[in-house]
Amino acid sequence: HWSLVIMCVPAKKSNSGPILLHLDSLGMHPTLEELMTAVVIFQIQQCILGTGNKKGIT
Repeated sequence: HWSLVIMCVPAKKSNSGPILLHLDSLGMHPTLEELMTAVVIFQIQQCILGTGNKKGIT
């Protein structure tokens, strides 16, 4: 059994924000919980790199 969250960050010229995909081989993990964890990790990374949006992910 596996669970994978894929985060696609488009080029800065794109109007769309990050795209998150949750794949779960057995459908046992709650998708919202997994995606929120990925969002928090992404926001922490953006703060560390100094490239984050002060409003967060939109």
